[in-house]
Amino acid sequence: VDAYLPDKLSAKEIRIIYSDKNIVIADKPSHTETAALPALLSVDYGVLYPVHRLDVNTTGAVVLARTESAKNGLEEAFARKRVKKVYRAVVCGVPEKRAGVMVNWLVKDDKRGLVKAYADPDHGGLRSEAAYRTVSEDGETSVVELYPKTGRTHQLRVQLAYIGHPVLGDGKYGNYAMNKKYSAAEQKLRAISVGFGAMNGELAYLSGKEFKTGDEEKEIR
Repeated sequence: VDAYLPDKLSAKEIRIIYSDKNIVIADKPSHTETAALPALLSVDYGVLYPVHRLDVNTTGAVVLARTESAKNGLEEAFARKRVKKVYRAVVCGVPEKRAGVMVNWLVKDDKRGLVKAYADPDHGGLRSEAAYRTVSEDGETSVVELYPKTGRTHQLRVQLAYIGHPVLGDGKYGNYAMNKKYSAAEQKLRAISVGFGAMNGELAYLSGKEFKTGDEEKEIR
């Protein structure tokens, strides 16, 4: 596993949203691989296991397991869609529909590290679904809240670009002119909360709980 760390990043710069004997929920900084978090936090929390990931330039809530049994339980919960994540993004333009559901089939090009969205399954790929609502807009950009129902590579960034409203600052799928105009060198996408549905066994106490970054009411411009 290759893990990329920003220069001089230390554990003190990583805010912990929540921790107990089974899990740690960290606020991942930008320019940091999810796979790098266990090593950075090991002094305070010992061995940690990532159970899902955020793109390297996406910030926000990441769940880490503290034991192998917790890791297995969390991975099962993610597979059964019992963990819900909420994101906020600044996007180019203003969606005509202030709220809706994006459904596309995503085809991944591993050689180029890119994902392409299609409106139907004729090209193959994996079905991706995410709901959204517009929180605010200023005429040129909007803040949208996103509720993914699937877990696909780059799914939110690709689908927002497909409907004509790419994430501001996105270097892969974004609008170059808008990124330059707003001096947006990194994508404005943040995981603002993680919530748990019906959990089993030693993780049952997490059922119905939601953990927020604490800045979900702030715009991420």
